[in-house]
Amino acid sequence: MSSEQKKNQEDQYKFVNDLPYVVLRRLGILLDYNDQWKILGGEYMKFDRYKLHRIGQAVIRRESPSEDLLTLWGNENNKISLLFRFLAKMKHYKAMTELKPFVDKKLHYLFEEGPSRIESMLLVTVKPPTEMDAEDAGSNKGEVEPKKNGTLANQNSRKKDEIEKTLNPIDFKELGSGLAFLNYGVLTESTNFWSRSNKLGSGGFGDVYKGVVKQTPMAIKRLKRRKGNEMAFNALEAQLRDLFKELKYLNSNRHDNILALYGYSYEDGNFCLVSQFMPNGSLEDRLLCRDNTLPLSALIRCYIARGTARGLQFLHDREKPLVHGDIKSANILLDRSFEPKIGDFGLSREGPTANYSYVQVSHVHGTKPYLPPEFLRSKKFSTKVDTYSFGVVLFEIITGLRAYDVKRSEKFLTEYVLKLSEENNIHRVIDPKIGFEYFALFASYVFTLGKECVSYRPKTRPTMMDVSRSLDHLNSHMTTIQFQRPVDFYIDPSRRSNLASSAASSAAKAGLLQHPNVNNQQNYRRIPSPTKPVDAAPALWNVRKKSHAEQLAVKVASRLEAPSLTKDTKNDPVHAYYYLSSAGLKINPKSTKTEVTMLNSDSKSDPTDQRDKEHGEAIPLLDHFSEEKVSGLILRALSVPACN
Repeated sequence: MSSEQKKNQEDQYKFVNDLPYVVLRRLGILLDYNDQWKILGGEYMKFDRYKLHRIGQAVIRRESPSEDLLTLWGNENNKISLLFRFLAKMKHYKAMTELKPFVDKKLHYLFEEGPSRIESMLLVTVKPPTEMDAEDAGSNKGEVEPKKNGTLANQNSRKKDEIEKTLNPIDFKELGSGLAFLNYGVLTESTNFWSRSNKLGSGGFGDVYKGVVKQTPMAIKRLKRRKGNEMAFNALEAQLRDLFKELKYLNSNRHDNILALYGYSYEDGNFCLVSQFMPNGSLEDRLLCRDNTLPLSALIRCYIARGTARGLQFLHDREKPLVHGDIKSANILLDRSFEPKIGDFGLSREGPTANYSYVQVSHVHGTKPYLPPEFLRSKKFSTKVDTYSFGVVLFEIITGLRAYDVKRSEKFLTEYVLKLSEENNIHRVIDPKIGFEYFALFASYVFTLGKECVSYRPKTRPTMMDVSRSLDHLNSHMTTIQFQRPVDFYIDPSRRSNLASSAASSAAKAGLLQHPNVNNQQNYRRIPSPTKPVDAAPALWNVRKKSHAEQLAVKVASRLEAPSLTKDTKNDPVHAYYYLSSAGLKINPKSTKTEVTMLNSDSKSDPTDQRDKEHGEAIPLLDHFSEEKVSGLILRALSVPACN
């Protein structure tokens, strides 16, 4: 770096709050060790005991008190140079090394009076030969540590002792009953000595293996081993805190839609969490059809969404709401019956009480494509963070796309879907694997709900209780129509001029259907037409033999010459039912004889009422009918001129 560049950097980074986050994070790690931040804050920054106590509460939230201290002190427009002087008085030369590029050269003498640069770096790079390192390095087990680094060895040994002391199994037993302590050797044997063939996945925390203990399949999460320098021990301590938190919350929140925790193991520095094995993997895996698995049907997708919403509602409805903080399809696990279970509580924390709308946090944690703008920009943390994340998951469910994809024009799925919605092109990304029995109903409903969940303003997002109720309603309706095919739609005659049923209207708002121009007399009373489905649709609806009622619907729609009927869509009963239901017509598949019901114009019935026959006149149709007779009856009932 040239002298001019260094000068520009010094001018750019003048105040503590101007420091890059990476530097602030490194300072936090260094000052957190042995509570050096207390000396800095008390003796040099002159914070009183009350403020220092408040800052120290960051540990409870699994945050860095040192970073909170520097942020608070930086808000008073204190300069980096002053912090550099304070660290020099503390003889904290490693922390000074982090600030050296950001202070004037005239202050470098303070650093040069201490140990040399090489000696200060040794404080980080040299490690003692521990058993943990021996397993990683193999041949290094018998190496002897140089005597001049004995002080460092003692520091690291004390650090390890502190970690083991704070995470002693006795502490775990105090979490509550029903949590088993499992022998590490038993877990090792159950996973075939941590064989790769038993490995289910891996992450920043460690690896997950499948094991069988007493004929019971289990998922065993094993902490990664780290090399024994100071920064590695800090990372280990942070990971153990995450594990402890996950252990605590999984054990204290028992629910059908929260991953069941069986126990834990902590022996000789080896830490494991043992939980229920989920044979169907994660929702992300199934949406992407990994391992050549079959695609999820619309009904199963709805079932998964409903169960996940119930689990989140349970967490949010506690006396002290618990915010998961990392809801994503990869953390929604599926058992043998596709019952969803929310897992990975490492980033969870308690949210605001009823008197507050959010709590302010010092750091942003989680997966960025799933996080709302107020959390990313202003670090405002509330239950609405989970609601937003769940909305992104709903978009994944109806599109089958990844939440983040560098190959897309809009890399974040939320931005991509909302952009297509504004262009009325949302049908382009609906997952064709859903199946078109429920195409418009399921996709439009879930899209609308997802759009509400990812609302820009947290206050306008629904609560998870509202979301859960909405999905209960959808699941109930879809379960009913599964055994009552084809789908019955009812339209209030007073709204018949809109030429759309409530379901069709919702789909139209989502960009799935197009409203005709009802003011245009040339349209007569044409039935609204869905946009052209994706290319895979014909193959899906032509596989199954159509029922008699469905054949009738297709023929009637064809005689009405609906504008969007094409070679690909003319045999689609889903389209046909929208045409008929939008005009107030209904084909009753449960009748012993095929009939069409024309609703009376003076009916005052509830749009959700299923007793349509009480409000309409049945037009009987022969089982063996001609197209001319069908079209004549329908057109006469609608008083619609025959199409030329």
